[in-house]
Amino acid sequence: LYEAAAIDGPPVHINDEALISLDPLDERGLASVARRCIEAGEKDRAHALYQVLRLVAPSHADAVAFLARNDLTQIGNGKLDPTLIADKPPAGGGVIAAMTQLWEGAAELICDELPKLEASSAAWIEADSDRDTLLWKVWTELGLTMSTQGVRLADAAMIPGVEVGDGWTQVRAAHPPIVVVGEHARGADTAPRLRFVLGRALFCSRPAAAPIAGLPPHLGAAVLSAALQAFHPRHTRRTRVREDADLATRLAQTFARKLPIRLARQLSALFKEHEQESFDTRDWRAWAHRSGQRVGLCLARNLGVALDILGLPPEPGERSNVLKARLADDPDLHDLVVFATSPAYVAARKALGFEVRTR
Repeated sequence: LYEAAAIDGPPVHINDEALISLDPLDERGLASVARRCIEAGEKDRAHALYQVLRLVAPSHADAVAFLARNDLTQIGNGKLDPTLIADKPPAGGGVIAAMTQLWEGAAELICDELPKLEASSAAWIEADSDRDTLLWKVWTELGLTMSTQGVRLADAAMIPGVEVGDGWTQVRAAHPPIVVVGEHARGADTAPRLRFVLGRALFCSRPAAAPIAGLPPHLGAAVLSAALQAFHPRHTRRTRVREDADLATRLAQTFARKLPIRLARQLSALFKEHEQESFDTRDWRAWAHRSGQRVGLCLARNLGVALDILGLPPEPGERSNVLKARLADDPDLHDLVVFATSPAYVAARKALGFEVRTR
């Protein structure tokens, strides 16, 4: 309607930005915002928008021409701050804030009560044995952009009974955290895919995400239940622990006996402050997964790479069709594509030392 009426100006610009946040595959909206970015000298944002548009419409003339003339180039080295690209975690019930503090202060205590990953020394991926592999080189590179300190890599093929669902990575909430790599990661021959999956895993090994992303649902539920029993005013129990007590009850008693007093008071205060609020662990899981994907995208710097990992077909026309069909029913994919068009994504690439330069 705006185009038909030859109307332009700030209201149209605001409308276009809102449109691509609702439908990040809208060709007209993507092209319109990209053109205005070029006019304003914002080549970096235009590049991000045209990357998405090229996936939606592989032969779009403006996108093809711009990407042929402009490259994302590394001009320096920087660090990625995940808090600047992830949405704020759901605040309901004070649960995520409390569980983050609990994991930061008592991960070792919690993990002593959880099943251990039985891995031999041959399963660990380390500099001595893997220095020349692409996997280790990318892992070392990522350590310069965000902290990998204390996180260990393990080879799923060397651990009996362990399977990595998508063949790439699986986070294990342990002390220290473990990223188990599958056959696809072990056999990867291009760095961007590894950057995406390892970046995603790194975020999910952080205290705010590890209890929900790095534990099987039944164990994550037990840890949360224990925290509520120990510190929530409507769930607190004070009972003697029987030898056959369940994991949640044992953990709750461990928290009551062994947690530092200051931390225990902080957790009680948090739960008290949010006592009447509701909380759904599905919201926490979705936040952790989407935030991890955003981190992975920033490190890979290419949405097409992320779509490879997520299983979309490689042929451009078929990929476009599948992307359009899948986006409406996949909130996680929708979040990733919207983020790929956003100023926050562009700012993250710049923070990492990458800018768009014309050839």
